[in-house]
Amino acid sequence: MPFDPDVPPKGVRGLWGVDATEAAEEWEGGKGLGIGKIVRAGIALADDEGLEGVSVRKLAQRLSVSAMAAYRHISSRDEVIAAMVDV
Repeated sequence: MPFDPDVPPKGVRGLWGVDATEAAEEWEGGKGLGIGKIVRAGIALADDEGLEGVSVRKLAQRLSVSAMAAYRHISSRDEVIAAMVDV
């Protein structure tokens, strides 16, 4: 999928219109994997390894899921980073 700078990533669009921190906490609390859990794991990973250490594969490992399961909710590392900035 080509990158379009005029269209915000899916995770960012999902956070618009609501308090991002509150939305991430709500999404994190439910069963299963979701953007909130991925974003929180991304923040923790960035705290541990720096922003350069954030990858979808490492996020999936941290969440004990496959990388493909993570890609079902996010389209790229860049989308995770953009969502992390909003939280």
